[in-house]
Amino acid sequence: MNKNDIIIIGAGPAGISAALQLRKFGLNPLIIEMGSVGGLLRNANKIENYPGFPGGISGLDLSELFKEQLDKAGLVVNNQEVQTLDYKDDTFFVKTTGGEYTCKYVFIATGTVPKKLTNLNLLENFGKIYYDVSSFESTTGKKFYVIGSGDIAFDYALTLSRKNDVTILNRGMKIKANILLEKEVLESKISYFENSDILKVTDVSDGLSLDLSSSGTEKSVKTDYLVIAVGRIPAKGFYSNLLVSMELELFKAGRLYLIGDVTNSSFRQAAIAAGDGVKAVMRFNEKIVLVQE
Repeated sequence: MNKNDIIIIGAGPAGISAALQLRKFGLNPLIIEMGSVGGLLRNANKIENYPGFPGGISGLDLSELFKEQLDKAGLVVNNQEVQTLDYKDDTFFVKTTGGEYTCKYVFIATGTVPKKLTNLNLLENFGKIYYDVSSFESTTGKKFYVIGSGDIAFDYALTLSRKNDVTILNRGMKIKANILLEKEVLESKISYFENSDILKVTDVSDGLSLDLSSSGTEKSVKTDYLVIAVGRIPAKGFYSNLLVSMELELFKAGRLYLIGDVTNSSFRQAAIAAGDGVKAVMRFNEKIVLVQE
């Protein structure tokens, strides 16, 4: 069992900024991230409201800068997936794919997980149905259908359309993406259909066969991949039953901190998440006195 003072779960903008701020206070948190530094930010086509980048910056490039800053601060990211977070006897217990850890304070910066469509036979073991686009950085010449009408769906579509053929299916009539994304998509080569839904997905040897209903007309189409972006929920599935019931109590006691998208509902922006991390650590520092390095 590895004993620590502070554990940060998640290395997106919130987790990274929290780690850097803790380092400023002379503390050395254990950072655990199941994927790559940047988290879901790596999927973002272009971030235009993060200060310091007048021309905007891709999520991937910003994530690499985050990693460089962590390295310079001497902060190491442990690439493990958290399976369980529990609390008893005044101690947090963190079980991961790489080991077991204990600590006194935890910062949850795990972001969100996608909502899944439950009305279809969307068998994920097809290997052709995805909820993000991080696997397709080098994919070219493929056909993608993206389901969704919000910022994430439109951003994913723009990312994929650089080297692939992309169609967006909006199950309703209203576009929920911000006006800049909407304009960029509708003026691009991306095909867009509203009032369109998938009735059935069938795995075929060279991709997927989709039975669609579009404005009352049914048809079948072929695609290489299907990307679903119909909303997201907080990523807290690793909580133990006890921790679920104690979350608010531990938060009020200054033992548990939720930062970034995991707690920001629809306000999911990299700049907000980064500010969350710094603010949480400053509040932590007001309440807690640990031995400085």
